[in-house]
Amino acid sequence: MSGHGQETFHHPQVGVLTLVGQSVHLEGTPGQRLGAYTAESGTPIMTPCSCST
Repeated sequence: MSGHGQETFHHPQVGVLTLVGQSVHLEGTPGQRLGAYTAESGTPIMTPCSCST
């Protein structure tokens, strides 16, 4: 992810997730970025899975 955009992830227990993400440069840490992904507003909500790790 660079800047912002949409990405699709394939989770082995949950399935396909399409999330929007944004990343920012971390001041004072050359080459480092912080990224965050969220579901878009209005996305259907699934019940939490009881995934064992």
